Amino acid sequence: MSSNKKQVKFNTNTMIIHYEYDRNQEYIDKKGKDWQRTHDLRYREFHIPVEKGGCGNNWNVFEKKIDELEEPDWCLVGGLWNKLYPMCKRNEEINEDDSESETESETESETESETKSETESETESETESETESETKSNTEK
Repeated sequence: MSSNKKQVKFNTNTMIIHYEYDRNQEYIDKKGKDWQRTHDLRYREFHIPVEKGGCGNNWNVFEKKIDELEEPDWCLVGGLWNKLYPMCKRNEEINEDDSESETESETESETESETKSETESETESETESETESETKSNTEK
């Protein structure tokens, strides 16, 4: 029977550190606290009718059950989305893209308006300096 403990050794300068940690804790650290429940929802309960406690092949029901979990395994959730809707973005991703594009367009319009105002002020200052130099040359004559 194999041990559930994993032993790790590190050599730091001249000091050797030995410690053990639980493999179950390793799964929790990598996949999230509720990885097993997420696995059950995705592979066992997704196709079971809602009347029997499953999700009835309905993404919204699945999402509500996932939202109840403290730390779901998001890799499994994303895998199911990709299986059901290949090459489609989730609503959250679409909303993020919209807000990012709005921010980018606002930034671009601000940059354009700043550039225009800089160009206008440069043109005005050039015109003023030309006018001043003409006035000086006229007074000198």
